[in-house]
Amino acid sequence: MCTALALCIGQLAVAYSPELPAQESPVQFSGWSDKAYTPYGGDSVNFYGRFINSIDWVTGGGNPGSVRMANYGSAWGFRGSETLSSDLKAVFQVESAFSTTDGTGTFGARETFVGLASKTYGSLRMGRFQAPFDRHGIFGDTLAETQGLGITTVLWSNCGIAMKGTAGYSKAQGCFDIKYPTSIRYDSPNFGPVFGAVQYYAYDQDVHNGGLGAPHVWSASLNYVSGRLQAAIGFEGDYGVLGPGQNNYAAEILAGYQLTQSVYFGGIVQQLNYEVNAQRQNIRQNMLGLVARYTPGPWGFELNYGIAGSGYGSAPLGASVGSVKKGPNTGAQHIVFTTRYDFSKRTALYAQLVALRNASNAIYSIKPMGIQSPGENEQGVSLGIIHYF
Repeated sequence: MCTALALCIGQLAVAYSPELPAQESPVQFSGWSDKAYTPYGGDSVNFYGRFINSIDWVTGGGNPGSVRMANYGSAWGFRGSETLSSDLKAVFQVESAFSTTDGTGTFGARETFVGLASKTYGSLRMGRFQAPFDRHGIFGDTLAETQGLGITTVLWSNCGIAMKGTAGYSKAQGCFDIKYPTSIRYDSPNFGPVFGAVQYYAYDQDVHNGGLGAPHVWSASLNYVSGRLQAAIGFEGDYGVLGPGQNNYAAEILAGYQLTQSVYFGGIVQQLNYEVNAQRQNIRQNMLGLVARYTPGPWGFELNYGIAGSGYGSAPLGASVGSVKKGPNTGAQHIVFTTRYDFSKRTALYAQLVALRNASNAIYSIKPMGIQSPGENEQGVSLGIIHYF
């Protein structure tokens, strides 16, 4: 049963183009935790984990330059299944975040769930999930596991930069890239080259100890993979999260093409919309992202480019949600170059060069403390290690 988008992409790619899997490259670690969603073989419980650590140097933004030791997405977990019939399994996973920089961590803070999986009918699970809106495997800084200083959530999904495995902005601050707790999720079986997923997040129960039907989030995606081509559309709607009657959404269209075994190109267009007050006045923003990846042998080279337009809509001038701001010259460009070298299937080193170019009134940042003055540019260098166990 294929129950995770990144895993489905890999499985479908093999089925429809055995000579050239659509997302396969010598670097095969992207979406590492997705492999948990379809246990292989018989009933079992498996332990797994990864470390992602780096030394980052960042300057600009109206802040003094800083050098920091960073922990991005380090985690450990265990998962397993029980065969109930020839077409039905009980599946579970517990995945926890931890920080090697200060020893902190949260048990079960990453993808943690229990449910049923069927080859014929799909899977239905309850728990904490990265939403379908963020499970395409088409766009992002894959060579750094979409976790490092160059993480594309700076523009895509309006989440800022993550530290210690948590997003820079919360859901209440407009982020669309969060592992949602108190969720129920359905993943469809494959219908030829097409598959999809939908998830409900009970925000009110999670944040305010309320019940179902109050502030909540719906997230969904529809995916297509055939040979070297893959494409997806994603939608996520927040209902009452920013305030009573205020609804927000993120919508995206993505496509990727594996030109050769080692050359990949992908892109995304996204629109974000926030209702900022009780009058439901809105800020809307459009974003374009492109990625090119070259992975010869144990090496990997990747260039990500994102450009976010200025915020527009009926909201008052200067209103903002996260880094999305209403007004002229509030957009930004984000450029990330990543190189990676795999010593083995378990250990890799990587380096990133990151540049953030804000328009004169923009407030995007690659620093956890945020930008101090609108229109300031930022840049950084990151040297990191990834190890799987």
